[in-house]
Amino acid sequence: MEVTTDPVCGMGLNPEDVGEQSEYGGRTYHFCGAQCRNKFDEDPAQYAGAGGDSDVRRADVSA
Repeated sequence: MEVTTDPVCGMGLNPEDVGEQSEYGGRTYHFCGAQCRNKFDEDPAQYAGAGGDSDVRRADVSA
């Protein structure tokens, strides 16, 4: 099973099981939910590269 990382909260995800995704810079990013996807879409450059890379940035998604 392939695993990817939500670039906003850092949660490990199976991309086949998630419904939330966004495209940026020619890459597809997967999210645990709409809240993380919306936060990413507000400023994708802040999170780009974090999905599955070792430089995972975590953010407070409760706001």
